[in-house]
Amino acid sequence: MLKIEKFVEGERRSTFKAPHLLVSFANRLLPESAHADLKAQGIDLREIAAASKNGRPFSTSVWVREGRIDKRVVISST
Repeated sequence: MLKIEKFVEGERRSTFKAPHLLVSFANRLLPESAHADLKAQGIDLREIAAASKNGRPFSTSVWVREGRIDKRVVISST
C-alpha cells in the first residue's frame, strides 16, 4: 500500500492510501516529461514502483507551499 501523509508545522493533517497497482499503472502510463517533472520535485515514481514490485520499503518526503503555508508531504510504501 502506498501512503501519502501531509504535515503542517510537524502535525499530520491528512493521510491518503492507494494500492500498489495504482502506482504501477501510473508508472507505465505517464509520459517521460511527467516522470522528469516528478523526479525534479523529489518524487521518483519509477523507484517507488520498483520498490513496490520487489517488496522493498520506500520513503521520501518533499516540501510544498500552499498559499503561504509550507507543508511536508511524506510518501511511503511498505
